[in-house]
Amino acid sequence: MVDLFVSTDVRTFLTAQGITDPITIGSLDEENDLAVSIMHVPGPPSIMSMGPAIKQEPFTIQILVRGAVDGFAATRSLMGDVYDLLKANGGFTATRVYSKSTAIGPPSQLERADTDRPLFTATFEIWQEIA
Repeated sequence: MVDLFVSTDVRTFLTAQGITDPITIGSLDEENDLAVSIMHVPGPPSIMSMGPAIKQEPFTIQILVRGAVDGFAATRSLMGDVYDLLKANGGFTATRVYSKSTAIGPPSQLERADTDRPLFTATFEIWQEIA
């Protein structure tokens, strides 16, 4: 399920935790060398309770971090900071309440972007509690 509120809430959370580089949703910022993007990817189905009420709604996002041509170390460090904030988070609140976020795997380096800048990615599940 694609829900832009989730991406906006993750961006709000990351910014509140000190990630000050531009964070875009759906595409990478082309104007800045060091940039973070939040992308939606297909995820698992909702977790049902006893009966038809949904108790947890999981959302899957992919975070991309791209850096300057000679900025491999800074890019890897920023990806590490984002990963550490979301890999096993006990929850956060923005416009909605999220019970947890978990990493689906460790960050990985993609090939350098067509502009010869380093590019890292990591995928996370963000869980929203439904009352």
